[in-house]
Amino acid sequence: MKFPKAFEALIRQIAMLPGVGRKTAERYSVEIVSRWSDSQRKNLIQILQDINSLKLCTTCGILSEEETCSICSDPLRDLDFLCCVASLKDLFSIESSGRFSGTYHIVDSLLSPMDGRGVEKLKIQALDARMAKKPFREVLLAFDPSVEGEASARYLKQFFESKGVKVSRLAFGIPLHSTLEYVDGGTLGMAIEGRVRY
Repeated sequence: MKFPKAFEALIRQIAMLPGVGRKTAERYSVEIVSRWSDSQRKNLIQILQDINSLKLCTTCGILSEEETCSICSDPLRDLDFLCCVASLKDLFSIESSGRFSGTYHIVDSLLSPMDGRGVEKLKIQALDARMAKKPFREVLLAFDPSVEGEASARYLKQFFESKGVKVSRLAFGIPLHSTLEYVDGGTLGMAIEGRVRY
């Protein structure tokens, strides 16, 4: 069946979202077109127009309505404690835990020489500029335990340690409320290597 051009364009745009295939995009499009009220559709249009005013914080790279985000400008945050993350999604996850009180640095992407992503993607110049204004006491490297995450963490560890900064990383290991018999060997190995004094 051939869809009207506007409807087909809507399907294609929705299908660009991560994890949304053609069939799911069609279902979402049918929902928007046939079940949403005019006011709901107008509200969505307004929201999409409003996000054009969002910027990236000039200090850390977080979405913001101002040049400096609410985290970097918060006087209650620990400006001496930095968390390096790979993406906004990772930042949102850490922030939602309510356990981190410092500021952030978002890298563009993790190191992957095979894909042409070298050290320039880690925004080292931006880190140098931040440290020239105010050195960090500690840096937490919060990357996925993947090959790219490990390579990025190793590089940044050397960079920060060469400047006399304490470097830590997220603990890897056994999830809360899990049973040892169902935990894979790789996860158990990381838990053993990352053990802490009890």
